[in-house]
Amino acid sequence: MSADQPIEVVLRATIVSFDGRVLELFGHRDAQRVHAKEITSIKADEKQITFGTRNQMNYDIVLNDGDKALRGDLDNLVDTVRRSAPNLEEGG
Repeated sequence: MSADQPIEVVLRATIVSFDGRVLELFGHRDAQRVHAKEITSIKADEKQITFGTRNQMNYDIVLNDGDKALRGDLDNLVDTVRRSAPNLEEGG
């Protein structure tokens, strides 16, 4: 993956993009960005994915009705973030 070809998933309320270094969430009041080196935890359930950081900030992706069909694409993006986040804590 290169910076000119990020992974992108378009959900109903959020667009999630990851270029190998920076996770971006669009669709909020302000776009949210976090570098992979800042991510220390990733928690996922049926309704939400939360990226926790070393600064104790959370970045949330809320899944809405109609997003289920895109869950596989989103899981692939999350797996790529996991592999790119060197400070991810065990079980994160």
